[in-house]
Amino acid sequence: MIISLITVDKKRYLDLLLLGDEQESMIDRYLERGELFVLEDNGVKAVCVVTDEGNGVCELKNIAVSPSSQRQGYGRRMINYLMDYYWDKYGRMIVGTGDVPGTLGFYKSCGFELSHRIENFFTDNYDHPIIEEGVLLKDMVYLKRKMKTDFVIREAQKCDAPELRELYRNTVLTVNKRDYSQAEVEDWASCGDDLAKWEAMIENHYFVVAVNWQFRITGFSSVTPQGYLHSMFIHKDYQSRGIATVLLGEIERYAMEHHITRLTSEVSLTARGFFEKQGYVVEKEQKRRANQLLLTNFWMTKDLFIKK
Repeated sequence: MIISLITVDKKRYLDLLLLGDEQESMIDRYLERGELFVLEDNGVKAVCVVTDEGNGVCELKNIAVSPSSQRQGYGRRMINYLMDYYWDKYGRMIVGTGDVPGTLGFYKSCGFELSHRIENFFTDNYDHPIIEEGVLLKDMVYLKRKMKTDFVIREAQKCDAPELRELYRNTVLTVNKRDYSQAEVEDWASCGDDLAKWEAMIENHYFVVAVNWQFRITGFSSVTPQGYLHSMFIHKDYQSRGIATVLLGEIERYAMEHHITRLTSEVSLTARGFFEKQGYVVEKEQKRRANQLLLTNFWMTKDLFIKK
């Protein structure tokens, strides 16, 4: 796989660029002043354009993957490359897109977070209706990401099981102690003692971890094929750094890609506020057995928009 910076004859990639921005006159506004990158892997697989917006900000104006190569990780690889390429040139990258769950979920899974929106952007600037994932686009939604991130997301491996067990135990005993008694967190933490259960979850769930530059796991999340969000835990020393938001974005991206229409989860007192901010709704409060004790948690759900 090779990613190259293209400086001449940029319009030869117009057909692919039109997948990311379907009006040529809009592409003309930024193509020449922007930097065009092409990803090749036995042929051209993806393109993107990045512009300098001043004040240490660059903007991802266009990113497109050829139809036959979509859902193979090329878009994510391109964004990871851009992060490395621009890390010492800019402090922040922004990207504007339509207000559709699939695209927003992809960018969130790549470490972006919501920034702002421009009302009526698509209706004011395009000469025809723009429809994405069955949604008529109206506002432009902007997301942002710091260039120097503290972690990357990857799928868990069986060899991660001991570290995951330790992270889980320490987080429950430390972070969840805010909302549960000492006896309750000790009982809850003991549920993770069996290493074989961790290995089975890694094998049977879609299980992802956040890893920092010291190769330490700082958080993890997993979902079953039925859409049950089984776990979401962040290392006690890495709370409030956006790790949970990125992990959840990746879980939701996976769910939509696999046509899971609803995510469900049993959420602790500690995590309820976070999930509510992410659009999850409490269906009921309940008492659930951890190991020996019954602990209070919430059955929460979120309906996902699936591309037809």
